[in-house]
Amino acid sequence: MLITDSDQFRGSTEILKAITGGDKLRYEVKYQQSGRSFIFSGVLAIAGNQSTINGNDKSGAIPRRILPVVIPKQFVGPARDLREEFRPYLPGFINWVLDLSDEEMMRLLHDADKPGNALEESAINRLVSTYSSVFWFRECIIVTGNSDDRVQVGDAREEKRDSWLYPNYRAFCDLMELPATPIQKFTKELDEIVLPLLGMRAVELPGRNSAGKFAYGLKLRQEGDTTSEKPF
Repeated sequence: MLITDSDQFRGSTEILKAITGGDKLRYEVKYQQSGRSFIFSGVLAIAGNQSTINGNDKSGAIPRRILPVVIPKQFVGPARDLREEFRPYLPGFINWVLDLSDEEMMRLLHDADKPGNALEESAINRLVSTYSSVFWFRECIIVTGNSDDRVQVGDAREEKRDSWLYPNYRAFCDLMELPATPIQKFTKELDEIVLPLLGMRAVELPGRNSAGKFAYGLKLRQEGDTTSEKPF
């Protein structure tokens, strides 16, 4: 299934999540009685000039399912019939795809966002441009890998911006003139999008709410830190 010209879509993504999540879909034909529901078994490709699937998804499911292919180079020059120009190369390309084993094809698709994969960088860049929490984490967090290092999620108290994650995130958004997300959404993005990029998770201590969660193996970047390596 191919969808084009969907730049900066802001509507509901419920059907999109059903299509890509293996849920049953209603079979409808105009002026006819609805048929039995079905599960979409194909591949969905969405093309656009910018980041194409923002929508109103609050679950974090959409970014986890996207395999972005970014084409940064723009065509410059007189108009050309690209379909005819590339037609002679299509048989070779199709033969190359058909020669891939099922195992290799599934590995390429499922491991698209794993370290070392060619699509990893474009996937992360898309998350950075879509989620301010991912942008903040990349710029303001140092991953130590030491379980003794832990940082509390915290709340919106400004005086804690140098020691807690959420007030540090808010201070970063103020500096970058970005809208900050509420703490509930920030914690959800941290759990479902940001930390999974590094195979990490936040731990909630007994008797605490989401603000009492701790992330282990990392620390806030402070003024004067000489570590230049970013998390991703």
